[in-house]
Amino acid sequence: MQGMTSSELRQPTLGVIILNYNYAQYVADAIESVLAQDPPFDEILVVDDGSIDGSLNVINAFKPRVRVLAKENGGALSACLAGARTAT
Repeated sequence: MQGMTSSELRQPTLGVIILNYNYAQYVADAIESVLAQDPPFDEILVVDDGSIDGSLNVINAFKPRVRVLAKENGGALSACLAGARTAT
């Protein structure tokens, strides 16, 4: 890739996308589980697909350790694709 050194090209990164829709009671455990992984992830992105149960408040409590994408409800595939587009 243009502009990258050979050592940057050889260093893989680890990322995870967590999809959430109305799982306020479970999403914190999912995020904490990912944060506890070794080696740590380089990027953790939580996509909230228009939850109405307070999930977004739970997720936002983990900022800045996780990135948050809040979107209008569109279903699991929509949330997955939005996460893939947003992830670095």
